[in-house]
Amino acid sequence: MQEGAHQERAAAGVLTRRKFLSGSAGTVAGLLILGLSNCSREARDPILEIFRRGYPRAFFFRSPELDLRRGSLSYVEWEKRYLPLNGIMGKVLNEVGDYSDKSNLDFFLRYKQNHPDKLVLLHYSGTGRRVADAALTDFFAGHWLYYKGTTLTRKVGPSQSRVKLHVKDTSVFDLKRAGGVEDDIAIARVGADGKPEWTRTEHVKLKDIKVSKNAILVERGAYGTRLLSFPAGSYLAAHVTSPPKQGDILWNYNLSTTCPRDAQGRSCGEVLVDYLVERLGPGGELESFDGVELDVLGSVVRIASPVEDVDVDTDGEADGGMVDGVNVVNLGVLEFTRALRERLPDKIITADGHKPEESQRSFGDLNGIETEGFPIRLDVGLDHVSKGENILRFWKENSTTPSWSYINFKYEDKMPNRRSRNTFVEPNLSEDQSYKKLRLVLASAQFTDAAFTYTADWTPPETLWREGNAKVEVFDELWRGVDQQPNWLGMPLGPAVHLAAKAPDRFGGQGKDWSQELIERFQGEGLAFARNEAPAIVVKATSPRKTMIFTLPSVEVPNEDLFVPLRLKAEPLEGYPERTGRRVYARARPSGAEGPVREEFTWANGAAFTAMLYFKNVGPGSVDLDFEVEGDQPLTFLSLAAHSATDARYREFEKGVVFANPSMRSYTFDLERLFPGASLRRIQGSENQDPKVNNGQPLGDRLTLGPKDGLFVARSGR
Repeated sequence: MQEGAHQERAAAGVLTRRKFLSGSAGTVAGLLILGLSNCSREARDPILEIFRRGYPRAFFFRSPELDLRRGSLSYVEWEKRYLPLNGIMGKVLNEVGDYSDKSNLDFFLRYKQNHPDKLVLLHYSGTGRRVADAALTDFFAGHWLYYKGTTLTRKVGPSQSRVKLHVKDTSVFDLKRAGGVEDDIAIARVGADGKPEWTRTEHVKLKDIKVSKNAILVERGAYGTRLLSFPAGSYLAAHVTSPPKQGDILWNYNLSTTCPRDAQGRSCGEVLVDYLVERLGPGGELESFDGVELDVLGSVVRIASPVEDVDVDTDGEADGGMVDGVNVVNLGVLEFTRALRERLPDKIITADGHKPEESQRSFGDLNGIETEGFPIRLDVGLDHVSKGENILRFWKENSTTPSWSYINFKYEDKMPNRRSRNTFVEPNLSEDQSYKKLRLVLASAQFTDAAFTYTADWTPPETLWREGNAKVEVFDELWRGVDQQPNWLGMPLGPAVHLAAKAPDRFGGQGKDWSQELIERFQGEGLAFARNEAPAIVVKATSPRKTMIFTLPSVEVPNEDLFVPLRLKAEPLEGYPERTGRRVYARARPSGAEGPVREEFTWANGAAFTAMLYFKNVGPGSVDLDFEVEGDQPLTFLSLAAHSATDARYREFEKGVVFANPSMRSYTFDLERLFPGASLRRIQGSENQDPKVNNGQPLGDRLTLGPKDGLFVARSGR
């Protein structure tokens, strides 16, 4: 109760931006000061309601923008649709779509001016921009990402607009590369250093490939570039593009540290920082916005066909983003986000973070992440909930203040012939189990202090918002059903409780003091395992390697599931900041026999972190735990336990309790023992959502949750 009381006391006051930034983390954790429009900058900034009003924290994701594309609503009608939750996010700039004739910017600015305590965030592509975007002129030809190229074998003059170019290698070009669209190609002279001179470049559009004649047919002078003369030996390379958005090709950024620099000495990342600061910073048209989500920003080349053919240093050789064994894309993205944070110190900055192999790793510079789907869009069965929660909790502990991540509720079923549909509006609960999926994912958001949102394809049926007399799309759990009270749970009274941790530890506590007996059970080729003074076990490589792989064999699992709390830390990868996370995969498999392998994940860096690893249906029997750790720098296990039990969990709030059962079997919560003296009642749900579950009835002494389900209940009493 102390934490909730502290939050409410803090919310009762009004902090200035300067006080917020200079305050201690203990005083300001969980709070955010927002920027106001120019006319009110001298006034003290109120605190955003999403950080002070309680849980669930939720906002509308891009639906406000999509409504404006249709252009059928007045501002008053549009505003009412998006007031029930804590804010909005959408596109108002033209990097992906052309909104120049739409009301996006005007409506978003009016919304923020009318409701300064609501969250307003810009959704912005972190991977590329439309070729037709006027802001393209801020960048020069060398700032874009290209595939490996080739050279002209014959000179070409400036007179012909459609011409056959004779080239050394036609195989580097494609007529159906991104979304079935032919390549855009850049032509540049080659300098004395053997690299392209990007300051004098012409862009052309590929029209045909004449393999037998070593030639390509192109339309010259594309995108307003002048027809130039090029001698034999000049360089040609195809742009790395994203599939067309609203009819427009997107050219992808070269954010690597090897990106060519323009006449002002700026890399692509530096130009992009300047562009965003001009709009979101002081005096910018988006100054009142609270921040930006950088969509699809990755630590590797994410969108290319194929990635292996990308040439980030434009030396004519494919490198896929790795130069001399170094991931120069990752390093460049870290430089980009660090510079953006320094220039926009009081804005929320988030980016995709749900794919450890691809997503950016800007720990300490970003406020948090977006997770598209949970943990990813393809996990339609919600089989890796603990992976998703570990990622969110790690970001919470390794982000800049205020920590703010969110789950974007959407999934992508890859089954053949599956018609895309909103399964809430067109339900087939026996197959899709949409509301169960919703409750379990929304519960994970409450357990990890994440916000929640959903896309236009995963919205509930419309219901009447009584206060605004408007039709809105809000899930019952977000505003207590028919009561329509957003943030109704209030503040949390403590962390989520994992009931599996109460089951006997299969290591008998040896993972706390690290007995020599337990240490000697670890096995790994080229690795050494030793107990330090902490005590803890330190894993060190005895020879250089890309990953450290080791096993803790023969863990006896008497029941079906295995819950493994692991507290760990790791030294940073060579050349990276200490806060940069290293990937750690944990797998459970039957000992000495063929069988299913269950994989979970956590990050690790120099700060101790407790991962909760939940392996379903691995027992009964003997199980081997395998670990795969990125890099060969030392890794430390501070504590380790293993419990053969269902990872049922709950979290208490001031006005309610959230339950979750991520297992494959039903689980019964003993409410009388867990909440003595409390009265728990289901919320009263809307008739067109899931009223059989949310029926307004009291729970009684026991609650049985089916597999992969959650429940949000109101409380009174204790």
